Amino acid sequence: GKTYYGGNGPDPYTGTFDSVGSLHGPSWWTLNLGASHDIGHNLKASVLATNLLAGVHNHGYPWEMPTSQQNISYADNGNYSALPLGLAGPASQGTKYYGTNYYAYSPSGILPYRDWVFSVSAKI
Repeated sequence: GKTYYGGNGPDPYTGTFDSVGSLHGPSWWTLNLGASHDIGHNLKASVLATNLLAGVHNHGYPWEMPTSQQNISYADNGNYSALPLGLAGPASQGTKYYGTNYYAYSPSGILPYRDWVFSVSAKI
């Protein structure tokens, strides 16, 4: 097989030229709960709990993090190099660490942590 450099060939992971919209981010769901109660004539107490339960479903791309990391989006990896590892940069100088240039995409967002919001409101 041919080796392509500099983005002149097909995607090395899919073997095809990826069209716009052909790659999808993970799907995810979350369960939130809100409740309020009138505690007086013009007074109301509320509580909102977010991300009580959540789940992430990956598509199986090589750059995806484990679902336990709850990563919900990916972006371009500014450190990605189309050159073979070790040909240029720190790796060519005998460094064992090549940075984060293994994949063209890197994590850019995670599900928010569980959060509790308490509030009391009054009508004047």
